[in-house]
Formats: sequence, structure tokens, C-alpha cells
Amino acid sequence: MAYLTNSYDVSDDATKRFTTSTLNEASNMSIATMSFWLKRRSGLYRQEIMGSGAGSTNDGYLDLRSDDSGTKYFAGGMSITTFSPTAETTEDALNEWVHYVMHWDTTTADGYSSRIYRNGVFLEGTYGNPSLNTGCALTRSDGSLVNVLGGNYNFDGWLADLHIVDGLTVPVTDFAEEQDGVWSAKEYTGSHGNNGAWFDGSLDVKDSIKVWSPNSLTASDLSTDIPPLYSPPIWVDDLLVVSRDGVKYKVTRAELDAYLT
Repeated sequence: MAYLTNSYDVSDDATKRFTTSTLNEASNMSIATMSFWLKRRSGLYRQEIMGSGAGSTNDGYLDLRSDDSGTKYFAGGMSITTFSPTAETTEDALNEWVHYVMHWDTTTADGYSSRIYRNGVFLEGTYGNPSLNTGCALTRSDGSLVNVLGGNYNFDGWLADLHIVDGLTVPVTDFAEEQDGVWSAKEYTGSHGNNGAWFDGSLDVKDSIKVWSPNSLTASDLSTDIPPLYSPPIWVDDLLVVSRDGVKYKVTRAELDAYLT
């Protein structure tokens, strides 16, 4: 069975989102990774993927902004008044699955404390450079509210396979990889850290010690519309089974050895 079968389908609704205000573990807030797939339903100016808030000095957000200059991502730190890196992308088409990964690492002063990747490609743009060990507000450990599928602004579209990883910068290819020329979702098998989580398209958040509430989200907000899935080669009865374009091919060990020599 595929590891991912559903996405979240939310249409500009302020009541349909996950929230938590319970964080029970210390967090390495200076290092974090966020990975998710989204599909836009509309060109709504600002769509918030995740957000947290506890006053002007502790807010953070990861959101999508569309205006005349294209689509931009803003990844907020502990203070949105001092850190708001942006990376302009080409305009994401409506009704098209796109994969984003954000790395946060303020343990070095290399000028790229945050890095954003779209379908495996690093996004060039203007990145802020907060001071050393500035925390990522989205993995905070002070018990403040964190939202997913909205925040100060609503989300309008589909969101799938969202990973929050606390304390690690995870390689992009741990979450997705190209197959047959298509960027495809892979099953992530690593740790989510102390305050991380996996939103797998169900109402039950996985691998999280936090207490998450789905609020008004119900089974009717879950969709079978998901991004393309990567099919890794597997050995079955001494045959290597490889899936390409929906077709399964079987290769013997002797055939594989002959090909490689």
C-alpha cells in the first residue's frame, strides 16, 4: 500500500486548520526543516501554510504570496520585523502539485541561514541573515500556538505530505526525487526530532509529542488527490522490480550483473 493516500483540501476557510499550544520537549530551534507539497486553487494574494504567534517578537510564518511580481515565499523567524527572507519563484500554475523544502540553520554565518527549494532546485532570491542561533518560530518550545493550513491568512488549495523536522537539516532527496522526468514524493523514514510532526493527509498527526487539534477539519476535507509518488526498485523472489510510467519491469540478478559489467 502507498505510504500516502490523501491530501488536505481547504478552500479559504479560517476554521479549517490544525492548531497546537502544547509543546512538551526542549527544541533545537536554531536548526529545522519543513517539507510539503501544495497545489494552489486560486491566486489569493497571501496564503499561509504554517504560522505561530506569541507577540510581535515571537511570530513566525511560512506562506505563499502572489502579486504582480510573481509568487514569493516568506519564512519568518523569531521576529518578523527583523527577518523576512524572500525567494521569488516563477508563478506556480493553478491546480499543479509543487514540492517545497525549507532549511533553517542559524548555527553558521554563511549568509544563507534559510534555504528554500522548489521541486529540488534551490531558489535564488533575497535571503535574510539573522544572528547566530536565532530560533525558528515554527518549532518553538515555549507552548505558544502553532497553526498548520492557515494562520493570520487562510490557505486555499491542497496540501500533502507535510513534514516538520526539529533539529535537523534533511536533504531534499529524502522527501522527493525525480522519476521518469517527474519530481515525485518519497516516503521519509528519518526522525522528526523533539517538536516535529508528519501531516500525512489524515486527521491524526503522526510522529509528534504535541497535542494537535484538527478544529473544524473533518473527513470531508481529505482528498485522494495526491502528488506523484516515487516507486523505488525492490527485490522480489530474486527479481529486481522497477516501475516506470506505471509499468513494472522485472530484471534477474544475472541480467543486472551483465548490465553493470
